[in-house]
Amino acid sequence: MNIIKIAYPLENELEKMKFSLLQVLAFLIIIPLVFGTVISESIRRLILNYVVRIQKIIQKNQSLEETICDLEQFLLTEKSGFEEIEKLRKSLYLLLDKIEKLSVDKTTLEKQIKVLNKLIITSDILKDWKEPVEKIFKVVSDVVDVKLGFLIFDFRNKDNENRYYVYIFWFCKPDDKFLVATEEIIKELIGTESIKIKHKFIKDETKENKCSFLEPSQEEIKNHLKYLIFPESKVGGILGVGFLPSKSSSESQKLTLESLLPTLLSAAGSIKAINKYTKEIEYFATRDPLTHLYNQRVFWELLEYEINRASRRGYKFTLLVVDLDNFKFVNDTYGHKFGDEFLRNFAKLLKKTIRKEDIVARFGGDEFCVIMPETDKEEALIVAKRILEEAENKSILAPDGKTIMATVSIGGAVFPDHGKTAKDLFNVADNMMYKAKREGKDRIRFPSDEDLNMLFKEQEKVAILITKAIRNRDIIPFYQPIKSLKSDSIDAYEVLMRIKDENGKPISAYKFIEFAEQLGSIYKMELILFENFTKYVTSCQFNGKIFFNFSPKSITNPDYLNSIKSIASNYHLSPENIVFEITERETLKNLDILKYFVEDLKDLGFNFAIDDFGSGYSSYLYLKYLPIDFVKIEGDFVKDMVRSRLDFAVVNSISVLCKDLGIETVAEFVESEEIYELCKKLGIDFVQGYFIGKPSEKLQNCN
Repeated sequence: MNIIKIAYPLENELEKMKFSLLQVLAFLIIIPLVFGTVISESIRRLILNYVVRIQKIIQKNQSLEETICDLEQFLLTEKSGFEEIEKLRKSLYLLLDKIEKLSVDKTTLEKQIKVLNKLIITSDILKDWKEPVEKIFKVVSDVVDVKLGFLIFDFRNKDNENRYYVYIFWFCKPDDKFLVATEEIIKELIGTESIKIKHKFIKDETKENKCSFLEPSQEEIKNHLKYLIFPESKVGGILGVGFLPSKSSSESQKLTLESLLPTLLSAAGSIKAINKYTKEIEYFATRDPLTHLYNQRVFWELLEYEINRASRRGYKFTLLVVDLDNFKFVNDTYGHKFGDEFLRNFAKLLKKTIRKEDIVARFGGDEFCVIMPETDKEEALIVAKRILEEAENKSILAPDGKTIMATVSIGGAVFPDHGKTAKDLFNVADNMMYKAKREGKDRIRFPSDEDLNMLFKEQEKVAILITKAIRNRDIIPFYQPIKSLKSDSIDAYEVLMRIKDENGKPISAYKFIEFAEQLGSIYKMELILFENFTKYVTSCQFNGKIFFNFSPKSITNPDYLNSIKSIASNYHLSPENIVFEITERETLKNLDILKYFVEDLKDLGFNFAIDDFGSGYSSYLYLKYLPIDFVKIEGDFVKDMVRSRLDFAVVNSISVLCKDLGIETVAEFVESEEIYELCKKLGIDFVQGYFIGKPSEKLQNCN
């Protein structure tokens, strides 16, 4: 058996096989690495592209709100196809949604603050309410792109019917279709066609700015409109407010508008109310609310002016005092309502009868005054006779069907023949009127030499009484109680000045105060009165407030202020318990001196009040320039407000104005329970008058 032995060296082959296998394995390893690297690079580039595009959006020069909007749009439209990246994209989208909500709140708050910072009510509203409202609306348009803003007011006429007024402020230039569509929507919102609409096109804003609501439908405008309307009108008669934002307005802008509506409605209503109340106060400060003739305060001003003018130019003029005969009988028989109608009718007749250049005023009650410039006695008699004749021919039908005839008694005085001062001239004419009444009424009387001598003797008697009272320091304080409607108790008193007549009986101040001012004695009398009541009040240990009425002429004396301080210090008087009453009659003439006087005593803790507020035509100026704590409402308005809408409106206006300014109110001439209860309803703080208590020499609650 042959054996073949074959020998072959395998080492080389094995090495080759090993090398080949290593090559295959290396290739198999490199392929996934390359593939993984490619995939990794693709994902990296995709993510980098996402980041770069996001960075570009973020780096754009735009608002946060617009940036969020662009990012949301990007994340919604750009899908990667990778599950992991899609999860990240969705998470980012949710995060942006939360950021957007936070940014809207922050943006809204910032815009609200910007508008609210401009809601400052200034004295401009005293002139015209529309201009301040227009400024506020402009601020809104600066913050939010609005096409228009509107206000709705609801006022009642004399028949108590609703009357709606709408003011539309345009910030763009609408075409007729847009304008009509807007009007129709507002009518629909209120629910009536009976509306008076006024359009105000804001200057510069509408010049080249046409409204972008092309071919607007009522439904389209209404969907964009942001408004707030109450079922009943609020302060100032305001019923609603609204704005029309542009189509491009963002959600935060719309939200800003909606959140501002209650504040804007309140602000616009307050502006309108203050403007209305101020105008009422201004008008009725110069006019008698019943007859709309000039009131007594203005009469004195005009009489002084006429005296100065006549003195400079060297001419005469006549003053007539006209008083209705038997008016008290008419008033008592047929009541105040008919009495008021009687006075209104006579006032119209009087104004119609006098000459065009003559000035007529209601002095008070049934007494009227006529100033006749450049008129002597003979010319005045012609007019006075015509008044008598017209009054005799005037008849008014009474409630019981009877015809009431009107007759008058007239007294006259000529400047400078019968008097050279306003008070002297009036006293002569007034005395002549009463002389006409004593002689049988329905007649005219001018003074004779004998009449003038008697009047001067009467004045001489008063001068002697004043001199005696000062010499003996016998100026008597009388105290009239003032009741707080909050505590329902007597918390204060007003000090009234009295002197004694020849028989030792007290004389009321109205009989001598003006003469004392003319004599220059009022300064001394007031200081004696101040010391006398201070001594008594401190001995009583009374801790309430004492109202002290001083004359503006007193403060012109350089020693007056120091004397007041000295007396208060000597008797350890608490300054916070004293209220100095500033008479409105002459305040403005000495405003600089008065400001110094008030501010000096105010620093020590004394209080100040304006007396007879509403009776002078510059009432609110005193509130503006002086640190006032109390306002005493003119009694003529208070006593008649139960039956007179005009008097009620004035008292209510003053009450509202003072509440807004943080000033307490005192109603004078509260002489019945009906007036007392009405003062409560109006929110008056204190009341004073015969219903509360008459003046007396003693305090009711003296300890």
